[in-house]
Amino acid sequence: MIERKKLERLLVLIEELKRHTEKGGIIIVEGRRDVIALRSLGIEGEMIMASVLPDYEIFRLCHGKRPIILSDWDSKGREIEAKLKNLLRDANTAIWREISGITGRYIHSVEELPEFIRKAREFYRMPV
Repeated sequence: MIERKKLERLLVLIEELKRHTEKGGIIIVEGRRDVIALRSLGIEGEMIMASVLPDYEIFRLCHGKRPIILSDWDSKGREIEAKLKNLLRDANTAIWREISGITGRYIHSVEELPEFIRKAREFYRMPV
């Protein structure tokens, strides 16, 4: 099981994502299930799905919106992260690196985050 301190940091990162979108930022995920997962964690702001849009449309939608890249941390997700980081030079990948570093031993995708967090909170008897 994940260390409690790392779980607490993961929860802070989720709150950072919430605040980012509340301030007009945008999160780029791979697909629909990732959007659903983040919504279930309380992130209500703008998200776009990299898997269904051409690069020029991603670039257009992200212009002036401080994008955060949050692809999966498997091999395909790493490829998407690298491509988007090259396309969107001002994109934030720090949160992606930190979340993948915290959870990489246990899960490999954004869509797994809600269940992972739920189980870890249950393990440590943390309120929801």
